[in-house]
Amino acid sequence: MNMRIFRNAVALVGTQGVTSVFGFAYWWLAARWFDASSVGAASAIVSAMTLIATFGMLGLGALLIGHLPRNRARAPQLITTAVLVAGGASAALAVVFALASPLVSREIAALAAHLDHLLIFTLGAALTGMSLVLDQAAVGVMRSSLQLWRNTIFSVVKLAALVAVGMWLARSDSYAIFVTWVIGVGVSLAAIVALEARQGKLNRRYRPELRSLSGMQREALAHHGLNLILLGPGLFLPLIVTALLSAEMNAYFYTAWMLNGFVTVVPVALTTVLFAAVSEAPATLPQRLRLTLGASLAYGVAAILVIAVAGRWLLGLFGPNYAEEGATALTILTLTVIPLVITEHFVALARISRRPGRATVPLGISTLLKLVFAAVGAKVAGLMGLSIGILLASTAIALYLLPSVLRALGPLGAGPAQPAKGQQSAR
Repeated sequence: MNMRIFRNAVALVGTQGVTSVFGFAYWWLAARWFDASSVGAASAIVSAMTLIATFGMLGLGALLIGHLPRNRARAPQLITTAVLVAGGASAALAVVFALASPLVSREIAALAAHLDHLLIFTLGAALTGMSLVLDQAAVGVMRSSLQLWRNTIFSVVKLAALVAVGMWLARSDSYAIFVTWVIGVGVSLAAIVALEARQGKLNRRYRPELRSLSGMQREALAHHGLNLILLGPGLFLPLIVTALLSAEMNAYFYTAWMLNGFVTVVPVALTTVLFAAVSEAPATLPQRLRLTLGASLAYGVAAILVIAVAGRWLLGLFGPNYAEEGATALTILTLTVIPLVITEHFVALARISRRPGRATVPLGISTLLKLVFAAVGAKVAGLMGLSIGILLASTAIALYLLPSVLRALGPLGAGPAQPAKGQQSAR
C-alpha cells in the first residue's frame, strides 16, 4: 500500500512539476512580450478567477476524496454531479465579482466595463471550478495520473495560446494573457472527457443526480470552509499586492510565489494522498503518517538549500528587475515550507477523522494573521516585509499545531487523527 501512496503522490508531484515548469515558461514569455503592468493585472485576474472557483467548489472536491474510496459503485454519479454543481456555482460567483471589480482595483475594472471580458471571466471561473473538483475526484479513486494528464494538456495549450497571442495577434494587454489561460482550461477538460469516452468509461452511470449528494452537505461545507482558509492567502495576496503596492510589484511577487510553488508541492501531494489512502484503511494511519511526515521534512530542507543557491538566478530568467525586486522575498517565502509540513499534516488528520471543522478555527486565525501581517509588512517594507509577515504567521500556527501531529504518530493516534466511530463501524 505504501507503493500505492507513492505512485499517486508521484503523479501529484508530477502534476505540480508540469504546471510549474510550463507556468514558469508561460510567465517568462509574458514578462518578455508584455509590460510588467499587464503581467501584474493578468496574474491578479487569474488569482481572482481561481479564488472564485475555489469558493464555487463548495468543498465537493475534498468530500469526494474521502467518500469515493468507500463508495466505488456510486463514484461515477457522484463525480459528474459534483463537477456540474461546482461549475454552476463558480459561474454565478464570477458574475458578481466581475460587476464589483471596479471596487477592488482599477487594474481589473475592465471585467465590468466590457461584456466580452465579463463573459470570458465567467466561463474561465466555471471551467476552473469544474477542473478542480475533477482533479480531486481523480485522487479519490486513486487515479492521480488522470490529474497529471489534464494539467499537462492545460499547461501546454495555454502556453501555445500565449505564443500565438504574443507573435501573431500582438495584443499587449492583460485581457489577451487571461484569455489564453481560459483556453487552456477548456481544452484540457474537453480532452479528458474525450479520452474517457474513447475508452468506453462514460456510460449511464455518469448521469448527474443532485440526490446523490444528499446527506453530505454538512461535511462538504466543513471541507469547504477549511479549503477556503487554506487557499485564501495564496489567492488574496496578489490582490493585496496589486491594491497596496502596484500591478508591477505584483508581477515580481507573483513570480516569486510561483517559484515557491515548487517548494510546497511535495508536502501537499503527500498529505493529499495520505487522506485518500487512510480513508480506505484507517488502521494504517501511524505508519503512513511517519512516512509522509519524514519525507516532507527531508524534501523541505533540500528545497530551502536549492532556492538559497539558485533563487536569484531563477528570477533573473524573467528579467533583471524580477531578480532585484523578488529575490529576498523568494528566499523568505521558501522558509515557510517547514511550518507548512506541520500544517498540512494537521489538516490531513482532521479530514481523515471526518471532522474537518476542528481545523477551521486555528487555521482561520492563521489565515487572518497571514493576510494582516502581509498587508502591514507590505506597507512597511514592500515585498520583503510582506514575506516576513507570512513567515511569522506560518511559524506561529505550526508551533501551535505541532503537538497534535506528534500525538498522532503513536500506535493508536490521538486527537484529530482518530477515525470517527461511524467510519470504523462501517468497515
